[in-house]
Amino acid sequence: MANGARGHIVDIILDPREERDIPAGKHMELQYPPAYVLVQMIRTKASTLDGLQPGVLPITPLSRTFTITTANGNKPTVTRQQLPITPAYAFTDYRSQGQTIEYCIVDIGTLPTGRLTPFNAYVALS
Repeated sequence: MANGARGHIVDIILDPREERDIPAGKHMELQYPPAYVLVQMIRTKASTLDGLQPGVLPITPLSRTFTITTANGNKPTVTRQQLPITPAYAFTDYRSQGQTIEYCIVDIGTLPTGRLTPFNAYVALS
């Protein structure tokens, strides 16, 4: 997968340490990140994985460790863990070209920089 890949969440598989008794219709605050999230990709060249439908891929949490320098000179190490998923996103008119998007909002208002041309508007609206 790459930046801009689109898909739909099929299922969220919780960490085995999470409490399993969730009453129907109730919200739950997780204590741990999900073990993985199953995503049905819109388009993918990935091979089908055993036990999953074609185009469904597991997304696992990623961990990154880095060192920061504080104002007093200390250098603590920080580890961050998160799912590499953006639940909604935006992209430029030319990035959307050639894609079939069921629902979208097209903003052809005044740009913060540059200018909107008839070409930009045509690409965004078509």
